[in-house]
Amino acid sequence: MLPNRETRLCSYRYDPLDRLVDCTPSAQAPTRRFYLKDRLATEIQDAVQRSIMQHEDQLLAQQQRQSGVVEARLLATDQQRSVLNVLDVARPHSMVYTPYGHHTAGNGLLSLLGFNGERPDPVTGCYLLGNGYRAFNPVLMRFSSPDSWSPFGEGGLNAYAYCVGDPVNRQDPTGHAGLVGFLKWVGKTIGLRQSNALKNTGLDDMPNEVLEKIFGNLQGNDLASVSMSSTRMNKSVEALSSINMTKLIEVTPEQNLVPLITDAGFGRIKGVAPSSAVQSGVTFQDAQRKYPYPMVQVMNNRTVHFGPLPLGFSRPEPPDALSSGIRSGNWF
Repeated sequence: MLPNRETRLCSYRYDPLDRLVDCTPSAQAPTRRFYLKDRLATEIQDAVQRSIMQHEDQLLAQQQRQSGVVEARLLATDQQRSVLNVLDVARPHSMVYTPYGHHTAGNGLLSLLGFNGERPDPVTGCYLLGNGYRAFNPVLMRFSSPDSWSPFGEGGLNAYAYCVGDPVNRQDPTGHAGLVGFLKWVGKTIGLRQSNALKNTGLDDMPNEVLEKIFGNLQGNDLASVSMSSTRMNKSVEALSSINMTKLIEVTPEQNLVPLITDAGFGRIKGVAPSSAVQSGVTFQDAQRKYPYPMVQVMNNRTVHFGPLPLGFSRPEPPDALSSGIRSGNWF
């Protein structure tokens, strides 16, 4: 029988939420981890307790307690939460990483957190992202195990890739798909509080330049729905639709104007609400008679004819409900 040559270097334990709560290297005291909102907040090993102070996603300081002695260190980070400088009572200590997070170990543990604000594993040096979900190796620049979201989900085709090959502008706190972190940093530098801004900002709070881009990509029927949400949305949709309709009429040949206005009335043109068809001066009956070729449109569960009819056929009048809708400014 061959002897067992395996040596246990470290033991890991997880809580019911699949978070790493115990990381114990061999011949050392157990290390307990405590979280706050899925972020590592405190780590306790024997008589040493290290706690992280932060505001939202911004790391601020680290406090260490040992045998009644309290020591605090200020943390300076970049836009990705990577700890670049640690200031203690003596002097600042700089920390440098490769693009994928490799850091040469120094004397002692300057900061509990490192690259992208993650805790490096004390034995392997890997980052156990997602609070222990997957180990990312900064030397190999890849994960050690496949992503459960790959290859058909958001994890992408490469189940071992980190941040889609862009670790400078992206971060991966969950161990799944990498997220763009640069935009969050830009928001903070100009004084925006990201959490409140994302929760409280609606269409009514957005500037006209942003609304113009959003509305320009919505179909006419969707714009009609948006216009009914508030007074400002109604005015904004009408103004933008009028401008876009005028531009389209200017570049459309005369023989194609009626089909253009008809499509606008049915809400089939992006950036133009159906009400702009009525404002163009072309009535519904005009569109029926002047349409260049025969077409049948189903409206209110009835067929409405456009264009020339075969000899001997008469044009049916639209139903009363449809006529009242046309007079009120809607073609549908």
